Amino acid sequence: MGGRSGTKHAGKTVTAIDGNIYALPEVNDCYHCSMSQKMWIYEPWLKKLGLEMPKTTDELYNVLKAFKENDPNGNGKKDEIPLSITQKSWRSTIDAFLMNSFIYNPVYGSSSKHMFIKDGKLDVAFNKPEWREGLRYLNKLYKEGLIAPESFTQDENQLIQQGENPGTVILGASTGGHEGVFTQLMGDSGRWKEYKAVPPLKGPGGVQYAAVDTTALTPGAFIITKKAKNPELALRWADGLYEKEMTLRSVYGRPDQEWRDAKEGEIGINGKPAVWSELKSYGTVQNVNWAQTGPALRTNDFRLSAVAKGDDDLEVILYNETKNKYEPYKPKDVSTVPPLFLTNEQASEIADLAKTINDYVDEMIARFVIGDASLDADWDSYVSQLDAMNLKRYLEIYQTAYDEKNKK
Repeated sequence: MGGRSGTKHAGKTVTAIDGNIYALPEVNDCYHCSMSQKMWIYEPWLKKLGLEMPKTTDELYNVLKAFKENDPNGNGKKDEIPLSITQKSWRSTIDAFLMNSFIYNPVYGSSSKHMFIKDGKLDVAFNKPEWREGLRYLNKLYKEGLIAPESFTQDENQLIQQGENPGTVILGASTGGHEGVFTQLMGDSGRWKEYKAVPPLKGPGGVQYAAVDTTALTPGAFIITKKAKNPELALRWADGLYEKEMTLRSVYGRPDQEWRDAKEGEIGINGKPAVWSELKSYGTVQNVNWAQTGPALRTNDFRLSAVAKGDDDLEVILYNETKNKYEPYKPKDVSTVPPLFLTNEQASEIADLAKTINDYVDEMIARFVIGDASLDADWDSYVSQLDAMNLKRYLEIYQTAYDEKNKK
């Protein structure tokens, strides 16, 4: 499969430390997923109040304040929720979008969240002065009632109930990889189409990043065990799953029932001639596909060559919002950590360190934002606690793995 389109960069990712390949990958290069740390805002309220789409953190503050105070839903009540978030849905955590206006903060798709590479060195965002300033901004929003207090505890269904409040719109903005995090996709209210993506906001120090997810490839999708009687045959069979038709069969289902080849003149999501068309919505209960399990080859070009189904097509909306608003702000001076191979010993040590450190960081994000911990009185002890949790060793292990990967 090494010579096929879209796989030329797969070699390093699937090659183990000893130089061998022990498993075949699933390739799923989803364009809008690659910059999925998004915020969405209810556009009719902006128009009602004569406001522009915010471009800076200060402008977002002013917009949310206007949502809270100026009755944009017009019912004479102060029932508007300027910004409500869930920590438990797709790409939706409170720091995922807003912290990238203060420091580069890739939460998803790297070997470890909040970790980045600058000048060849791995580092984390959450113990830096810029992180502290980002938390100070979030605390300001929270103190002034611009972030819903339930944002740290509610689940996706509770947030969607706010987004789909019967009759009257009450939700001004939310975060997540798509509109279905906080509204009912294709729902009767049609609200999901009225929320528009907010571009990365310029922070007070000029920082303005669209965080990049590097996990377009899942390394261990197919493994042949030592008990296989015909390993060569098994490998040839698996290799066949990367062909176009087999990928479509395994991911979507039967030709001319769940998908079909594109017709002449049909246009893809990316505006180029289409190659194939989905006939039934993905994700419904079925027994005709493997639901993204096992080897498949969905390159960026392949996914975007699906027939576009008009302006209401979710994939078209996500493509355009990502292309127009997020692509220009992909980082140039820093990068996200790619998937890394670890030795058994490294993996075991990292597992303990990662849980301890990341659980503590998540806890302290909430405490600092809510005001349960002080960004002035408690910041130094927070940083000291991270050091005591052996953050230095945590970074050292990942740096070793990253340096080893780049030797190949």
